[in-house]
Amino acid sequence: FLGGRLMGAKAGIGGTYGAMPELFLKLNQLIADKDLETARELQYAINAIIGKLTATHGNMYGVIKEVLKINEGLNIGSVRSPLT
Repeated sequence: FLGGRLMGAKAGIGGTYGAMPELFLKLNQLIADKDLETARELQYAINAIIGKLTATHGNMYGVIKEVLKINEGLNIGSVRSPLT
């Protein structure tokens, strides 16, 4: 996210944004505030979380749905074919 914004993108589209919106909103604010050192540190922390989401040997989107169920109480079902 940070790299794209620093190259001039006004926003981003990401499959993991919904699992941790508060982190991406904070990152966006840090970019707006030009606090790039803190933004870089937060981006690295986000990258580590994404690494964990993708290291489950399953479907990342299935994992994100489970995270939303646990953290937010959202029961949005499971992923559909062909991702099952």
